[in-house]
Amino acid sequence: PLVDVTRAKGPTEFWPGSHRLGHSTIQEGAESVAPELPRGSIAMFDYRVVHRGLPNSSGEDRPVMYVTYSRPWFRDRENFPDESLFPEVAGGGAVTAATAGAGAARAP
Repeated sequence: PLVDVTRAKGPTEFWPGSHRLGHSTIQEGAESVAPELPRGSIAMFDYRVVHRGLPNSSGEDRPVMYVTYSRPWFRDRENFPDESLFPEVAGGGAVTAATAGAGAARAP
């Protein structure tokens, strides 16, 4: 993160081992972790691990940087479905799993 991420600033919450189980198998009450991280630290995780950002209740900005990498065969259909979540923007096109994975996403 680019700032200290405390519980109040809403760290990323992870469900360890969920990348082997799938999203639909996470049971209510399953144990999760949400590490607080000092500015400049790195959290590395398998992107397939179920994760989410917790709410930022601090009243301060929480700038973070995410870098993802995957093998060419992996497609994240959970977060990037084939159907666009947003209407196409005139002259810009819509981002889908096919265009995002191919690096062909276009800005409006």
